Amino acid sequence: DAVTFSGDPAADGDGDGLSALAEHALGSSDADSSSGAGATSSGAVDVGGAIHPTFSYRLNPAVEDVLLTVETSSDLTSWTDAGTDLVFLESTSNADGTVTRLVRYNTPISGDATRYFRLRIELQ
Repeated sequence: DAVTFSGDPAADGDGDGLSALAEHALGSSDADSSSGAGATSSGAVDVGGAIHPTFSYRLNPAVEDVLLTVETSSDLTSWTDAGTDLVFLESTSNADGTVTRLVRYNTPISGDATRYFRLRIELQ
């Protein structure tokens, strides 16, 4: 059954820095400040000798009223939808009913280049 959001999307009942809407989408609790820890992470993977940045994020698959968009930036100022630049790697079901998705950026890291990721969460 679908889970829908109600309340103030910007509220942060547990003071952990995640909005109530983010907690809803990620499958964590806005009443438990430790439940959102590790909801997103970044890393790297070697693909044929080239290092590609990776991004993982947790989501609640029962939530149908939010749009999740992975965004990327090289400078933390200008962000763009990374959609067509991402390669899906895996989806893992977690014991709490959430799912963790792992994607990699299509362009390898070269030299001192840096790639940042974030998850934009919007109520539909």
